[in-house]
Amino acid sequence: MKLNVFVLTVLAATCALPGPARGDDLTAIERSEPTLEQVREKALRHARLASRPEQSWARRARLRGLMPSLTVRATRGTGWDFDLSRASTGIERLDEGTDGDIGYEARATWDLDRLVFDDAEIRSAETAQRLHRVRLQLGAQVTALYYARRKLQIVQIYDPADDTATALMQQAEIDELTGQLDAVTDGWFSRQLAPTDD
Repeated sequence: MKLNVFVLTVLAATCALPGPARGDDLTAIERSEPTLEQVREKALRHARLASRPEQSWARRARLRGLMPSLTVRATRGTGWDFDLSRASTGIERLDEGTDGDIGYEARATWDLDRLVFDDAEIRSAETAQRLHRVRLQLGAQVTALYYARRKLQIVQIYDPADDTATALMQQAEIDELTGQLDAVTDGWFSRQLAPTDD
């Protein structure tokens, strides 16, 4: 009885081991398709999240205090002009009239307190946190799609379907996941799968 159990265990383990041809098929897939890291990078680029400008926003907000606010103003007015004059006869006379005035003013104002702290730092930090969460969500989405597709490929190789309908459904699921990866990479994923002419 113990011998039979041992034989069955060895047979089950032997059947579970991948054959060399199947292992070669999986290796060929892994070599011919983009890596997860490449797909993530393309997805971030397509979503315009690859660069990280928010890292410099707080510093730039503070340095804004060194830049003056410039205001230029021109004023125009009319006023009364009084002159006291003495005639040749010795009689003093008051002359009055109007006079046009034009004035120009330029002002530069520095907010040096911004060098210590600026409210824009809080807004930039909040935006940076939101962008970080979006990057994490996109990375998780790409990872889930990538490995769901890879699992179906492994099933096709190591446990092929017995009937045509099941095989077609498995291929349709792979195609659907390929389409979703194309959606987040702007079609780049499928272009990497296309055979190249040597």
